[in-house]
Amino acid sequence: AVMGQSCGGLQALEVARDDTRIVTIVMLNSGLFADGRALGSMTVKKDDLKKLRVPIAYFVGGKSDGATVNAEDDYKYLQAPTFKASMEVGHMATYAQPNGGKFAPAPVAWLKWQLRGDKGAEKMFVGKSCGLCTNAEWTVESKNFK
Repeated sequence: AVMGQSCGGLQALEVARDDTRIVTIVMLNSGLFADGRALGSMTVKKDDLKKLRVPIAYFVGGKSDGATVNAEDDYKYLQAPTFKASMEVGHMATYAQPNGGKFAPAPVAWLKWQLRGDKGAEKMFVGKSCGLCTNAEWTVESKNFK
C-alpha cells in the first residue's frame, strides 16, 4: 500500500502510477491540484488517474480542508474502485489527538480490508448501509466496487 497526508498523498500517486506491487492507495487530505499544476519534481497528472487500477480511498477534512476540492476533482477521473469520505475536521484532521482521533479509524479499516481481507473492516465501505455511509459525521461517495 502507499498512502500519504497532503503532499505525501501526491507522492503516493507518483509512486503508485508505475509500481505493480501496490495493491491499494490511501489519500489523506490530499489530491492532485484541480488546476493541473505539478508539485516540485513530480510528474503525475490528472490523466494518470484514469490509468490506476487498484482500489483507492480519499479521506478529506471537509470544506475547510483546502485539499477537498482536489480530491473531488480527482474522483471524476478515477476509473478504479474509489471511495471518497469527508469529515468536517480541516486539513490536519484529528491526527494530533490520541490514537489519531475520530478521523483515524477509517483509513486503518481501509488498510485492514485491502491488505488483510478483513470482512468486518469491509463493512465500513461497501453497500448502502456501510459503516461510514450511515455515520452522520462522514459524507461518502464510491464507485466501481463489485
